[in-house]
Amino acid sequence: MHSYILLKKCNLFIAVLWLLIFIAWRGAATPLLNAEIHSWALETITYIYNGQYKEAEAAAVKIIKKYPDQPAGYFFSAVAVDSWMSAHLSDKLEDDFYNYCELATDKAEKILDHNPYDEWAQFFLGGAEGFKGTYEFRYERWITAGRHGWKGVSILYKLLDRKSEIPDIEYGIGNYEYWRGALAKRLWWMPRVEDKREDGIEKLLYVQKNGIYTKVPASISLIDIYLNEKRYADALTIAVESGQKYPNYGAFVFGRIKALFGLNKFEESMAACRQELARAEVDSNNEQASIEVCHFWIAKIDSALSRYAECISECNFIIKYKPGDDKLDLLETYISEAKDMKEWAVFARKNGLQNQQANKKQ
Repeated sequence: MHSYILLKKCNLFIAVLWLLIFIAWRGAATPLLNAEIHSWALETITYIYNGQYKEAEAAAVKIIKKYPDQPAGYFFSAVAVDSWMSAHLSDKLEDDFYNYCELATDKAEKILDHNPYDEWAQFFLGGAEGFKGTYEFRYERWITAGRHGWKGVSILYKLLDRKSEIPDIEYGIGNYEYWRGALAKRLWWMPRVEDKREDGIEKLLYVQKNGIYTKVPASISLIDIYLNEKRYADALTIAVESGQKYPNYGAFVFGRIKALFGLNKFEESMAACRQELARAEVDSNNEQASIEVCHFWIAKIDSALSRYAECISECNFIIKYKPGDDKLDLLETYISEAKDMKEWAVFARKNGLQNQQANKKQ
């Protein structure tokens, strides 16, 4: 009897031991990146959302110098470079961006040649391809955006199917699923375009809460998505909450301005615009793009409030601006719309018309 009890205790001990080993293995299945790489990656991200793009790239380059065979440094350098271009409505650093993406891809593929199951290498490989798709999407190059996007997200889907514990993989998938559904009519050449917008939003909400490196990008994506869905209150909530931590980051500043406008809170939107304009005009980091976008939204608000003389003045400021070649594609959209807005304002002012939105103001 004593031997039987002892045997049961031994079996129980072995079972518990194996359970602990399994739990430990699961917990360590996808460890964080090397602690030094992880620290510099977070440093890069913090610099980006504080508008310190040179410092961000320098932090990412630290990874490249010490770990030249790892894809992480090249990937985060691409993030830093692209963030500068996005903030300045510029493609000036496009060659650097693509070079960093290609190097990240090359380093990841070499690691995967030796270890096909390295999840971080797969993450950076899929992320670099997806990142190129996002860049092409910004310029409405739909075919190349779709090609790069699908190539990247296919790799991330494989990680998801294998129950990878890297939460950030759902950032790329979430964006892809939402915008593929939202732009289905423009992506007519792509087979089986299923509307998975809500699935995409759910994934981004998950990443916003649990991401390692993509929490803030998930918030930015959700603002754009909610604005596109006319869920202005949801967009405003995220813009305000994120703006408390990063008060000068354009995505949160203009996300708030656009959301307030969508909610017909024109005076609040105007106040936010003028606050950002005052900051940009004294900033030493060449904030001309932000200045132009501020004047554009001031003009829209003036038009909405039937303040046509003011609207015309703001439109004239925008129209006379001569962007450099690196800014032409993106700012031309604002300039073109400003011309249309001015034409309407001149007509409305001449004929004593009132904009219907003026009746909805606070």
